[in-house]
Amino acid sequence: MAKAKKARVARGRAKRPASTEKARAEARELKSALRQAAGGRRRQSPGKNQKPRERLSAKERTQLSGVVIYIDVEARKQLARLAIDEDRTIQDLGVEAINLLFQLYEVRPIA
Repeated sequence: MAKAKKARVARGRAKRPASTEKARAEARELKSALRQAAGGRRRQSPGKNQKPRERLSAKERTQLSGVVIYIDVEARKQLARLAIDEDRTIQDLGVEAINLLFQLYEVRPIA
């Protein structure tokens, strides 16, 4: 039983570099398309004297709806690093990404 599990893990590792490279290429294409849709603008992160946006309280979230997406573990780690590098929350980055996606499809960005 343990040998079969090790064999599956080993096969999974052998395939990962190609799929990772493909995912990176797709991410670059999406990033380029999103930047083009946004007119090349990049949202500025809060400056040194500005504090990041405060978390919303439960009462303030009543008019909002949660969305769950499933992404690769490495993509999740990269997203977390980006949030730290930009001094922003993953929530804030997600809202920006959804608004850029709306712009890409030429609908009003309302997220």
